[in-house]
Amino acid sequence: MLCLRSSRILIRQSASSLVANGCFRREFHRSQFIQKEREQKIEANKDMSDGPSDAHPASSVLAGTILKNLNIKAGGVDPVAKEDNEYPEWLWTLLDAPASDSRTALSRSRKNAIRTSNFLKKK
Repeated sequence: MLCLRSSRILIRQSASSLVANGCFRREFHRSQFIQKEREQKIEANKDMSDGPSDAHPASSVLAGTILKNLNIKAGGVDPVAKEDNEYPEWLWTLLDAPASDSRTALSRSRKNAIRTSNFLKKK
Protein backbone atom coordinates (compact mmCIF):
# COMPACT_ATOMS: atom_id res chain seq x y z
CA MET A 1 0.00 0.00 0.00
CA LEU A 2 1.15 3.55 -0.63
CA CYS A 3 0.22 4.57 2.90
CA LEU A 4 3.16 2.76 4.42
CA ARG A 5 5.78 4.50 2.32
CA SER A 6 7.81 7.48 3.44
CA SER A 7 6.19 10.85 4.06
CA ARG A 8 7.76 12.42 0.94
CA ILE A 9 5.82 10.06 -1.31
CA LEU A 10 2.60 10.66 0.63
CA ILE A 11 2.93 14.41 0.15
CA ARG A 12 3.17 13.96 -3.61
CA GLN A 13 0.09 11.75 -3.80
CA SER A 14 -3.28 13.42 -4.18
CA ALA A 15 -5.99 12.76 -1.63
CA SER A 16 -8.22 11.05 -4.17
CA SER A 17 -5.54 8.53 -5.11
CA LEU A 18 -4.95 7.73 -1.43
CA VAL A 19 -8.62 7.01 -0.95
CA ALA A 20 -8.69 4.94 -4.13
CA ASN A 21 -5.72 2.90 -2.91
CA GLY A 22 -7.49 2.17 0.36
CA CYS A 23 -5.39 4.22 2.76
CA PHE A 24 -8.36 5.77 4.51
CA ARG A 25 -10.86 2.95 4.08
CA ARG A 26 -12.55 1.76 7.24
CA GLU A 27 -12.75 -1.98 7.56
CA PHE A 28 -15.25 -2.02 10.44
CA HIS A 29 -18.20 0.23 11.09
CA ARG A 30 -19.57 1.05 14.52
CA SER A 31 -23.12 0.35 13.33
CA GLN A 32 -22.29 -3.34 12.93
CA PHE A 33 -21.30 -3.60 16.57
CA ILE A 34 -24.26 -1.55 17.82
CA GLN A 35 -26.69 -3.83 16.00
CA LYS A 36 -25.08 -6.95 17.51
CA GLU A 37 -25.17 -5.40 21.00
CA ARG A 38 -28.87 -4.59 20.60
CA GLU A 39 -29.67 -8.13 19.51
CA GLN A 40 -27.77 -9.54 22.49
CA LYS A 41 -29.59 -7.22 24.91
CA ILE A 42 -32.97 -8.19 23.46
CA GLU A 43 -32.16 -11.90 23.81
CA ALA A 44 -30.94 -11.35 27.38
CA ASN A 45 -34.12 -9.46 28.28
CA LYS A 46 -36.28 -12.25 26.85
CA ASP A 47 -34.44 -14.77 29.01
CA MET A 48 -34.75 -12.64 32.15
CA SER A 49 -38.46 -11.89 31.80
CA ASP A 50 -39.88 -14.81 33.76
CA GLY A 51 -42.47 -12.78 35.67
CA PRO A 52 -45.45 -10.86 34.30
CA SER A 53 -44.40 -8.02 32.02
CA ASP A 54 -47.33 -5.77 32.98
CA ALA A 55 -46.35 -5.58 36.66
CA HIS A 56 -45.89 -2.02 37.88
CA PRO A 57 -44.43 -0.65 41.10
CA ALA A 58 -46.70 -0.06 44.05
CA SER A 59 -47.89 3.49 44.59
CA SER A 60 -46.12 5.45 47.32
CA VAL A 61 -49.42 6.91 48.57
CA LEU A 62 -52.34 4.98 50.02
CA ALA A 63 -55.72 5.19 48.30
CA GLY A 64 -57.94 7.94 49.68
CA THR A 65 -55.05 10.19 50.75
CA ILE A 66 -55.54 13.88 49.98
CA LEU A 67 -52.66 15.09 47.81
CA LYS A 68 -52.00 18.60 49.08
CA ASN A 69 -50.65 21.40 46.87
CA LEU A 70 -51.47 19.53 43.64
CA ASN A 71 -54.51 21.65 42.84
CA ILE A 72 -54.11 23.35 39.45
CA LYS A 73 -57.36 25.33 39.40
CA ALA A 74 -57.94 28.57 41.27
CA GLY A 75 -61.14 27.50 43.02
CA GLY A 76 -60.61 23.73 42.92
CA VAL A 77 -59.96 21.23 45.67
CA ASP A 78 -56.91 19.06 46.23
CA PRO A 79 -57.08 15.69 44.41
CA VAL A 80 -57.51 12.40 46.24
CA ALA A 81 -55.30 9.38 45.46
CA LYS A 82 -57.02 6.39 43.83
CA GLU A 83 -56.33 2.67 43.85
CA ASP A 84 -53.41 1.62 41.65
CA ASN A 85 -55.63 -0.33 39.26
CA GLU A 86 -57.74 2.79 38.56
CA TYR A 87 -54.84 4.56 36.87
CA PRO A 88 -53.99 3.89 33.18
CA GLU A 89 -51.08 1.54 32.44
CA TRP A 90 -49.02 4.18 30.59
CA LEU A 91 -48.83 6.25 33.78
CA TRP A 92 -46.46 3.75 35.38
CA THR A 93 -43.93 4.10 32.55
CA LEU A 94 -43.51 7.90 32.78
CA LEU A 95 -40.69 7.79 35.29
CA ASP A 96 -38.77 4.99 33.56
CA ALA A 97 -35.54 6.10 31.94
CA PRO A 98 -35.51 5.71 28.15
CA ALA A 99 -33.57 2.77 26.82
CA SER A 100 -29.93 3.64 26.32
CA ASP A 101 -29.99 2.23 22.80
CA SER A 102 -33.09 4.13 21.71
CA ARG A 103 -32.81 6.53 18.81
CA THR A 104 -33.63 9.59 20.94
CA ALA A 105 -31.05 8.67 23.58
CA LEU A 106 -28.34 8.19 20.96
CA SER A 107 -29.28 11.47 19.30
CA ARG A 108 -29.20 13.31 22.63
CA SER A 109 -25.79 11.89 23.52
CA ARG A 110 -24.41 12.86 20.09
CA LYS A 111 -25.70 16.43 20.48
CA ASN A 112 -24.20 16.71 23.95
CA ALA A 113 -20.85 15.44 22.67
CA ILE A 114 -20.89 18.02 19.86
CA ARG A 115 -21.78 20.83 22.28
CA THR A 116 -19.00 19.80 24.64
CA SER A 117 -16.51 19.60 21.79
CA ASN A 118 -17.52 23.03 20.49
CA PHE A 119 -17.28 24.51 23.98
CA LEU A 120 -13.79 23.11 24.48
CA LYS A 121 -12.65 24.38 21.07
CA LYS A 122 -13.63 27.96 22.00
CA LYS A 123 -11.13 28.08 24.84
